[in-house]
Amino acid sequence: MAEQSNQVQFQSEEVVNISEIPQNSVEIVKNKLYFLNINKQPLLSERDQFFTTDSTLRYKSFGLDFGPLNIGYVYRFCTMIDNLIQEHQNDNERFFYFSSFDQEKRANAIFLIVSYMTLFQNKTSQEAFEPFE
Repeated sequence: MAEQSNQVQFQSEEVVNISEIPQNSVEIVKNKLYFLNINKQPLLSERDQFFTTDSTLRYKSFGLDFGPLNIGYVYRFCTMIDNLIQEHQNDNERFFYFSSFDQEKRANAIFLIVSYMTLFQNKTSQEAFEPFE
């Protein structure tokens, strides 16, 4: 059985320059973790790290459905995010979790980040989802 990678991958070679925190981003963990919708890969910077799960944590559909993702993916994502936050809590590095504007990918990405907020940040489901309404 092939080992699954925790590395995130980009599908496009087009890039977008993000020099400051975009207005349409959602702050998940103060000054540390943000969610963002963009259609192009952001340019890398020394302070900011960008990652996506659009092509790595994909739902295997049974028809025309597109989610939610299985509990293994939720666990993998939440522990990855929590490890990032813990490892970098005392530095200035910021993390931007992004998804494309594709409705199915965006819905699954928001499901993952809301899961993280409820399981690891002790938010209620209403509190976790509120910034996305």
